[in-house]
Amino acid sequence: MKAKSRYIILIGLIIFLLFSREQSESIIYTGKLTIEFYSFVIILFLTTLFFFYKKIHLKMKTIEIIAVLLLGSFALSLIFMYLVNFYNKNYYSKDKPILIENCEITKISQSRKSRGYYFKFKDTNHFIAGWSDDLKKIEKNTNQFVITIHYKESFLNSYVIVERFITAR
Repeated sequence: MKAKSRYIILIGLIIFLLFSREQSESIIYTGKLTIEFYSFVIILFLTTLFFFYKKIHLKMKTIEIIAVLLLGSFALSLIFMYLVNFYNKNYYSKDKPILIENCEITKISQSRKSRGYYFKFKDTNHFIAGWSDDLKKIEKNTNQFVITIHYKESFLNSYVIVERFITAR
């Protein structure tokens, strides 16, 4: 019975990650230490406190403790980031003005595992996964095209992308 419940939890997490992917691609975080890093460190600290408060660490080997803490904190921080992104997109930035910026396309990736393109936004490179008709026409002439981004500023150096499309220079 325990093995069955583990598989159900794992399948639930995979489905959750698939649905949250679209939301996380529409928000860009800039800066060296972003909220993604802070959320992981805070959740790692809280799960470590929980482990030692409940004395769970006494029943496990050191490598198991480290693995469970890191993987559990990573999974919990993904769930936390989903909630932060949902709030960021639907409530915090809702009344902010829409800004427009043309961004340079720096590279196109055509590998099987990471198809998409890289662009420079606010002096940092970002990746948008996927393959579209626009990418087919610009794959050989990246210098002739830019990506136009309509975005809203949000909290902690984040930007919510409202719309993006590829245009000629």
